[in-house]
Amino acid sequence: MSIYGNHEHRGEDAFIKAQFEVARLKAEVERLDTLCKQLMAQHSDISCENIMLRKAGDAMAGSHITLIQVYLKDSSDEWHQELHNRWNAAKEGKGQP
Repeated sequence: MSIYGNHEHRGEDAFIKAQFEVARLKAEVERLDTLCKQLMAQHSDISCENIMLRKAGDAMAGSHITLIQVYLKDSSDEWHQELHNRWNAAKEGKGQP
């Protein structure tokens, strides 16, 4: 035993506990980093799907306008504007304009 009594062992115990805590925190950081990367990848996939769906919707809205003009022989701007209003509302998540 040293002249400091049992303080040496307490210091070693605290150091060992600190090492375990550092290891635990490093593992938690790695886990969270992996989770973050997974979520970012999912977000990226969802964003790409969203863009593709919007482009498809834009093309479909355009083809509907053409169909209305050609087959119904209605070239009025009313149909065109209504379709665009509805599609733009849908893209913004508003449902009906």
